[in-house]
Amino acid sequence: MKVKQYIYHWLFFPLLVLLLAGGATSCSNDSSMEEEATYGKTSLVVTVRSITTASDDATTYYDEYVKTLRIIGFDASGNLVCNGFYDQLKQVTHAASIEITQELQNFQGGTCKLYFIANEDNYTTTSNATSLTLTAFLEDEKSTLTEQNLKDCIINVSSTNNQWGTNPILMTAQTSAYIQSGKTEQNIGKIELFRCVAKVQLQIVDETGSANITGTPTLSGSYPGSYSLLDVGTYTSWTGEEGNYSVNLTMRQEGSTYTSQEIYFPERLFTKDANTEANALKFSFTLNNGKSYTAAVADETGTDFNIRRNTHYTVIATLKKKETVIFNVMVNAWGEKTMDVPAFE
Repeated sequence: MKVKQYIYHWLFFPLLVLLLAGGATSCSNDSSMEEEATYGKTSLVVTVRSITTASDDATTYYDEYVKTLRIIGFDASGNLVCNGFYDQLKQVTHAASIEITQELQNFQGGTCKLYFIANEDNYTTTSNATSLTLTAFLEDEKSTLTEQNLKDCIINVSSTNNQWGTNPILMTAQTSAYIQSGKTEQNIGKIELFRCVAKVQLQIVDETGSANITGTPTLSGSYPGSYSLLDVGTYTSWTGEEGNYSVNLTMRQEGSTYTSQEIYFPERLFTKDANTEANALKFSFTLNNGKSYTAAVADETGTDFNIRRNTHYTVIATLKKKETVIFNVMVNAWGEKTMDVPAFE
């Protein structure tokens, strides 16, 4: 099997961070009160671009739909400086922009670690053997929330694929930046927001001009029961049984190319010993010559069968003369956006 891989990350919205420590004068009679109210306060002004928040635009741009956004920040000592939740976002259509202002409490400058969680509604987590909504977990832990809490947070997954395509996709981002006190317009870089799920798709290219698919192609494999909230890249404690997940594919034909629908699939990372082709997610189909074919979803080396978040896997089966089938795997990272992060105080 020949495997070809293309990887590029999906960068989500440009982020503008403004640090405001009021010292500006005012010509009004209340200028001293305004200075006192703003002096020493630090706020994030987040500019969100190239997404949609309008519900009537969510069907077309489902992969880029942001219904809610949470901003969590910690200072260099690990103290929580913000935990803001926004569920009344300005309604914009795709490619427009919105701004969100989030105050940082008791932040005096230094390294700030920021976490962004989009679309937390309808997701659950298990803490101390108790299942909670993700929102309840984050809000109940608000006063004592730590970075480790976030890194240890595990999202429960249904054993079916029904939730995808209906509930907005859970997405997260994290960044760390040094914010210098007293310095204005600090650019603290760009941030990537990753979807917590992957997409997989089958494409069959018929170069023989005579092959036909008989029956219904399928996608099958073990379906993970959980994944990590953040992109830690090490969560392998999910449970799932081989064969407990199978879906029939609907193939769309355009000329000599057959393409299946996109299937959303949770991130699934194996332990080293379990990362084998036997455990891989697989596409299967049968041709009119009676021959059946199966292709595993893997990386370009054909040895890594992990399903990684924010990645679009396309298995391409090319039917050649003399009944030869060549498989390629195309791994894309699902559309690029940018978050710019300047800051001023």
